[in-house]
Amino acid sequence: MVYYDVLGIHLDVSRLHTLGDIVRYPIQTGLLAALIVWAITRFCYHKSRNRMGYGLLSFIDKDSYCLILSVIGSGIAAVGIATIWPFFISSLYGIFRFIGYDITNPLNSFVYGVVEKILSLTNLPSLIREPFWFGEFGGSWLSTTGVNYLGDVSIWTAQSAQGIFNTGVGRFITPHFIINMFIIPAVACGVYSTITDKMERRKYIIFLIVFVLLSLLFDTSLPVEIFLIVMCPLFYIGHVFVVGLLFALLQILNIQIGYNYSGPSSLGSPGSILDLFINFRNPEIQINVLLVIAIGVVAAILYFFAIRYYYKKLGLDVMQTGRGKKVVENFIDSVGGVQNIKMINSTPTKVIVQIENRTLIDFNKLQRNGAYKIVETRAGYSVYFGTASAMIRNQVLKAVRRLKIYIKKVNKKSLLFISFNCKMNVAEGKGE
Repeated sequence: MVYYDVLGIHLDVSRLHTLGDIVRYPIQTGLLAALIVWAITRFCYHKSRNRMGYGLLSFIDKDSYCLILSVIGSGIAAVGIATIWPFFISSLYGIFRFIGYDITNPLNSFVYGVVEKILSLTNLPSLIREPFWFGEFGGSWLSTTGVNYLGDVSIWTAQSAQGIFNTGVGRFITPHFIINMFIIPAVACGVYSTITDKMERRKYIIFLIVFVLLSLLFDTSLPVEIFLIVMCPLFYIGHVFVVGLLFALLQILNIQIGYNYSGPSSLGSPGSILDLFINFRNPEIQINVLLVIAIGVVAAILYFFAIRYYYKKLGLDVMQTGRGKKVVENFIDSVGGVQNIKMINSTPTKVIVQIENRTLIDFNKLQRNGAYKIVETRAGYSVYFGTASAMIRNQVLKAVRRLKIYIKKVNKKSLLFISFNCKMNVAEGKGE
């Protein structure tokens, strides 16, 4: 789990007696190594752009200089990770031992759910799945033939082959049915529902349908959670906490549905609709399947409205410090005022605005206000604000409505004033 054969890369040191008769494998670091290399490369690129054109290495061009710095920086980072990794794994296994001490305790289930979700984000779920799915931390079961099975998935696979169910096995798998079949599709649908532009909706509807189908058939939580950690980090923190509560709740209610699998944990995809359908045909665990569906429907509804509320109310100013109001006011000023806005729509990442007079737009002010990209299209200007886009659009619409109400009141007062003057003139004989 910790040292893994990646693309067949390994080093046979059996002939080097000083190192021992073993095979060395690369450290399995998931996405962490990729993120570290990205950060190093980005730093080296900016460093090379600011490099002076004279000095000892002036004959090396900027791109080659960037490459050299990246290689050196990555080498230093590799040594650092190799030094730190054993301590990280030791700490992680301390948490595993705490969970494995009593796997029937809801608190331990909560910790397992949180840790697994965090490791899944870095593409390292096998670090926790191997010892609990196929190892002693996941429990043990001695079959009638005298074979001792270790791990939650191994026990379920062996017991289901012998027609044995409802023995408390499957506690580390059951929440995945709710996550993959209900929560992840609900998040995707919630984000899609924030798109107000009809053309954008048509563009993404096929993608949404395909993604929901894939989520029902496979474990597609990783791309959604990466999206959440980038676009809605606070929502992702809440999601991790809810997943932990889900593990604990299912343990308290004694609801378990396992997973027939015997391959590598990194390739496992528990919680699919096919597995749920197969288990539903088993009368011994039908009630568990129905309870999972009921809990999943409730979770899907809560997540759908939670993600919509986050985008519309909390996407920019969670602590209500007034920053969101300031951004909206600056946006309105940047596009020439409310009266200059012809139409405004939003997607999860951008505001699409059509305006009357294009000369009134202040692009520099838009960028200072937080817009990281501005694109002119046939539909208007696409101003990228990220998660704040839906909130900006809603607040601008409120300002437009207030302006219309104000104009309507002013016009009404003007009509009343004119009507009053006409009556006065008629009464005084000036109507002719």
